[in-house]
Amino acid sequence: MPLRYEQQQNILNDEAVRQIIAIAEITDALTTGDEVTVNQLLPQLLQHPLWKIDPETLWHLAIGNRAKPHWLESLLHHEDEQLQIIAHWLLWLSGQSVREPLPRMLEYIIGLKASEHLTSPIRQYFLSVSAVDTPYLAGLSAVRQLVNLASDFGRQGSAALHDFVALIQVARDNGRIISDESLFVTATEAVELYTVHKAKGLEFDSVFVIDAVEGQWKPNVHGRKPPANLPLKPNGDDYNDYVRLMFVALTRAKQNLCVSAYSATANGSDVLAAAVIRDVLPGRPVDPAELQDPVTILEQTLGWPRLEGSQEKLLLQNILGDFSLSPTALLNFLDVTKGGPQYFLERHLLRLPEGQSVSAAYGNAMHDALEHAQRLQSTGAFDLAAVINAYETALAKEQLLTAEFERYLPLGQQVITRLFNDHKYELQTDGQPEVVLNAVRVGSAIVGGKLDHVWHDADDNKLVISDYKTGKPLTSFATRDKNLAVKAWRHKSQLQFYALLAQKSEKYRGSGGNGPGEVIGRMVYVDAKSPRELTRQLTI
Repeated sequence: MPLRYEQQQNILNDEAVRQIIAIAEITDALTTGDEVTVNQLLPQLLQHPLWKIDPETLWHLAIGNRAKPHWLESLLHHEDEQLQIIAHWLLWLSGQSVREPLPRMLEYIIGLKASEHLTSPIRQYFLSVSAVDTPYLAGLSAVRQLVNLASDFGRQGSAALHDFVALIQVARDNGRIISDESLFVTATEAVELYTVHKAKGLEFDSVFVIDAVEGQWKPNVHGRKPPANLPLKPNGDDYNDYVRLMFVALTRAKQNLCVSAYSATANGSDVLAAAVIRDVLPGRPVDPAELQDPVTILEQTLGWPRLEGSQEKLLLQNILGDFSLSPTALLNFLDVTKGGPQYFLERHLLRLPEGQSVSAAYGNAMHDALEHAQRLQSTGAFDLAAVINAYETALAKEQLLTAEFERYLPLGQQVITRLFNDHKYELQTDGQPEVVLNAVRVGSAIVGGKLDHVWHDADDNKLVISDYKTGKPLTSFATRDKNLAVKAWRHKSQLQFYALLAQKSEKYRGSGGNGPGEVIGRMVYVDAKSPRELTRQLTI
């Protein structure tokens, strides 16, 4: 069903477009010899049901590429002929991309034109999933829009596949919405989403009013009221305004009208249908059995395919046997905002390749520079220029785009100078950088991790564990800002895990076997603009 609404639609969110872009990016990465990108994108591509790959085969591929990923090579030499064909097809596309124009390449990728080895399953898949006039045509319309934009974006008046990929990257990096204004999406028969205010003066054969619940359809009772001796009307809407607004919504329908509400919020609180409507239109409860579980749909669409019974455990047996739980792995398992157990499976057990952000590259370079700073301090040869030079060398190894490197090089130089000159950050001569603690037993679990910096004060039997963080500092681990709550929880929990790790490790137990008397966990926010923002710590 075509869909039109007030805000621009980003064609990059279309399911068909996402698959087309993934193939285009893999093809371009093969052309440029970028194996890292190929390893990151191939597992994402192959997990889509359009390729009809058996989930157990995918699991074996993931496990086989866990330590040293070479996904394309694994496909080329796989016993499954279909996987070999996919790999050869991608290589063929790579060869064609340097001499074929973008429109022809997209025809190969979409499946509108036969190509060597196989014809892309994208067209057939989206045609078989639904009617010809739904997602497939919407996706095709979106791709046409991308082709036009890529043609403008391409060099010397002709767009190649590389220009298409560059366009997508620019749009993503800048948060740009690429909207589709084609006749299909803007057609008169498209489903249109409006606010009630925007719908004034319009009429439709059928109207659906959604979220007709009390909280959405009554005035806000909070706020300040004028003094009783002043005959002023309070600012804001009153109940009659909402009655009139519902009247506007209902009278937009010429033939069919449906009003929907829900009886409970996500946290289980009871909710009533809006008073302006519940006594006027009779309600009909909807049996939850009639509805599809959105979580299940998302897992099936986006997640790595799961195996039934004991197959998963059998395939993971060798990995789980000596698996060491790191603080990052534990936090990713618990953090449902990042995918929780599913993300843990993909990232830490199967080790599916994952793209690295520019900010992560900056953080890696900063860690290398601070490690070098401690080693210089330990030898009595600390030199700020040498630390900055170490940062520059580490940043160059991250293989950033030229523009990204030119942005983060002076930023890091400024941050390091401010950290040591302005904030007077001190490193002890007996401090230890990048301390690795492996095979630490906590009950029946094996845990381990790398600590950015450790200083053991033997005189006071005190251990100070520091973790370096780039980005905006936290003002407190007990923040009331809901937007920062997960970040604060992760930082605090990470320090607690590090403390447990040190207390249980042989390295810091001491001769008595009791561990350090006191452990201080400290977050060092190297991007802090003032000394006050620089550190947050816990005594554990």
